[in-house]
Amino acid sequence: LGATGEGVTVAVIDSGIDTRPLDLADDLVAEACFCHTNGACCPDGTALQMGPGSALDDNGHGSHVAGIVTSAGRVAPRGVAPDAGIVAVKVIAADNSFCCASDVVSALDWVLSKRPDVRVINMSLGTTALYSGECDAADAVTRAFAAVINALRDRGVLSFVASGNEAVGGAMSAPACVGSSMSVGAVWDGAYGPYNFGRCVETGTAIDQVACFSNSNHTTDLFAPGALITSSVPGNRAATFIGTSMASPHAAGCAADLLQAFPALTPGMIEASLEATGRPVIDPKNGLTFPRIDCLAAHDVRFCPDADGDGYWAPGGGSCPAGRWADCDDADPARFPGNREICDGVDNNCNLAVDEGFDPDDDQVATCRDNCPADHNPAQSDRDADGTGDACDLDDGVIEVMPATDGTVVWQAEAGFDLFNLYRGQLDRLVDADGDGAAEEYGACFAENLATTTFVDREIPPTGHGVFYLVTGMTAAGEGSLGTASSGAPRPNVRDCRAVFGSPPVIHEAVVDTAPAIATCDFTRIAETRVCALGVPGAQAIAPIVISGRYVEARIAARITDPDTTPDRNDLRDARATLSRPDGGTIDFAI
Repeated sequence: LGATGEGVTVAVIDSGIDTRPLDLADDLVAEACFCHTNGACCPDGTALQMGPGSALDDNGHGSHVAGIVTSAGRVAPRGVAPDAGIVAVKVIAADNSFCCASDVVSALDWVLSKRPDVRVINMSLGTTALYSGECDAADAVTRAFAAVINALRDRGVLSFVASGNEAVGGAMSAPACVGSSMSVGAVWDGAYGPYNFGRCVETGTAIDQVACFSNSNHTTDLFAPGALITSSVPGNRAATFIGTSMASPHAAGCAADLLQAFPALTPGMIEASLEATGRPVIDPKNGLTFPRIDCLAAHDVRFCPDADGDGYWAPGGGSCPAGRWADCDDADPARFPGNREICDGVDNNCNLAVDEGFDPDDDQVATCRDNCPADHNPAQSDRDADGTGDACDLDDGVIEVMPATDGTVVWQAEAGFDLFNLYRGQLDRLVDADGDGAAEEYGACFAENLATTTFVDREIPPTGHGVFYLVTGMTAAGEGSLGTASSGAPRPNVRDCRAVFGSPPVIHEAVVDTAPAIATCDFTRIAETRVCALGVPGAQAIAPIVISGRYVEARIAARITDPDTTPDRNDLRDARATLSRPDGGTIDFAI
């Protein structure tokens, strides 16, 4: 059809290119080198070189890859896009390795900032580390790859990357694992008999058989011919190589052909065309089906109806396939496959999901419709009708309580309260005899005067005897109510904390005697008037008496009255104290 990649520039980031072979002599547009392997591996002996000669290939891999894209066909077979131009960037040394991901990232950055003519990138390389899914945020290396590959794609540049040759059916190397790259695995291009690759053995081969050495997983995009591929190498020769390194430039060359035929294609449109029309092949390592590129079909699908002009076709007939890459609404140019999803209640990217990625609190309500987007509140309750859900509203007078884990209760630090009382009730004892929507009682106060908003309940009930929790706040005026039931009826607080714990004892006076020869008495808080009510889980002292100093002997006597006892028991002179030792231990003694 006359599409040969003419006018399209492909960046080949590899071991460089040798333009002396007749097949590659007229293809080089520009070159650069970022190569720190063994200290420095650019042709001039440095680690950074620009201009003519900077990407001279001393390995052969880069020339072979470039030939698959653009060979003129004089010595080696004709390339997929024989008239495409090549920007060669050397990052691989003579020993066929690159020292560090930073060289590859630098090469991509250079293309992004200095080569606006590049529309396609090929990287037949990868890290030794493998990733089981999209790896954009997996570690510092993949984050760096993802940032620049995403930026290139946003500028209209599509990156094709070899999936790797480790014979793994559940992972790929980086940067093939980056979500916005086009990862390419390898199929056989003919029936060549058995092959032993060390990592795997082929007992026989056939056209479109997935090569056993090819990595793939559920995020792999494409497959292309990669086994027994003959292309150009230095010395004006042809050589036959095997690997996903050979598959990726087949796809990159096809993209160059499509861009010559349809210059307005975006990376998303190219991806859709290739993936929707490829011939299905199955990788036996994982049972997954992938599209093997069909460049003619990818070309022809661009003539399918596109009423809304968004670059994606309306399905219909064999040549206009349905599926995830077809336009779900050919009357709306704001809806098409791969589009950026926004929070608007519409399936913008045609993936049969609405507002996905906009539910950080996982309550099945998207941010744009969630009155409390950072807190799980599927009911969207808003008692004070201020537009902020109760689960995150800290000034509506309602304290939201929830179980964090088994035995751990958490609640909000509602504004206006410094201390909290925790109620625990038995679910099977909730009774609403008068039918007003509120039970007759909601359990007893379980812990009082809690200064934190977390409580560990160590008395987990047996199966079938579930409990519920309610929290009230404490102010100078006393304890707040338990609020209202869903019907609006008040929740009775019949056994409040004061009834359960009683009033705290009052210390009227205290006397401390110590051995005067060595004691340095520092009885710092004699004015404190409240102590802890013991014996109930979670009870805490409001303001304990603190005695500090160094003593060999100490005697403490106090007059304490307790409002909850009979008058004849109010003059108590028997208490219990704990002294802390400098080494962190304690000494208990009676007074």
